[in-house]
Amino acid sequence: MRRCLLTLLLLVAVTSPARADCECACLDGLNQPVCSSDTDARPSCPDVVCTIAPPAVSEEEDVEPELPPPRRVCRDEMEWDPIFREYERVRVCR
Repeated sequence: MRRCLLTLLLLVAVTSPARADCECACLDGLNQPVCSSDTDARPSCPDVVCTIAPPAVSEEEDVEPELPPPRRVCRDEMEWDPIFREYERVRVCR
């Protein structure tokens, strides 16, 4: 009996740390083992329906991007000057 108990304790002590760094998690819609090291013994994960969470939307994505200022088009036009009673050249930008 003592030998059986010692063997059981030794078996638990050897296998427990290997599974302590692994857990089952939903990745890409599947329940898969996730371990912190490649040498860890991977547990058998039960088949679970994993829902894929919608992507998180940050506040920055809700803000519309700033548009560059509109390009101004300038050209010379002739404008009537009533005081001098003649046309003069004027730069008009829109």
